[in-house]
Amino acid sequence: MISDNIIFKIENEQTGWQSVDLSPYDIYLKEEIGELNVAIKNKELAIATICTGVQDRLTKKGKPFGILEVEDFHASHSFFVFGEDYIKLKPYFISEQYLFIKGKVQPRPWSKDVDDVEFKISSIELLSELRDKSVKSITLNVETKDVTDEFIEKINAILTQHQGKCDFSIQVKDNEEGVVKLQSRTKRIELTDAFLESIDNMKEISYKLN
Repeated sequence: MISDNIIFKIENEQTGWQSVDLSPYDIYLKEEIGELNVAIKNKELAIATICTGVQDRLTKKGKPFGILEVEDFHASHSFFVFGEDYIKLKPYFISEQYLFIKGKVQPRPWSKDVDDVEFKISSIELLSELRDKSVKSITLNVETKDVTDEFIEKINAILTQHQGKCDFSIQVKDNEEGVVKLQSRTKRIELTDAFLESIDNMKEISYKLN
């Protein structure tokens, strides 16, 4: 078991970097067939991913079920969803949508192997809606050498175009002086896809959603 605190980071075009603290969980690593599997037994877990495909099917008894195909930067997976879970979660079976999936890692009900586990989905949210509800501020990171008059003009233009209620700050990194954080008391932004796209186009900037 890994006892150290673990921060799992995810990155995608919609949200930038987000961190999920896994320290409350008991994490076991098991190497099997050359792959590293992480089993967080009987604990709830949340993942951010993109839906790459959906299938609506019927069982041999004529009952509907669905297959939700998802992937992230490291792997892909297909979730088989049955019964009332399928009826509840079907509205989120949308290809090319970013999803925030919550569930529980638990033993498969039909397996006699206690180490044979599955991730059972309990809820799904659109990642864009979750961002709007939970993100309170954004921090831009830039190095001193990149802070030019042109850079300042671009940032001011973006902030003026995307005014809103989300707090905004800049962290300027200097190799000699360290990091200086500049918090804006007057400017707040609307955290839209258009705003994040504008920031992404400025290659000298990285950002973090808080």
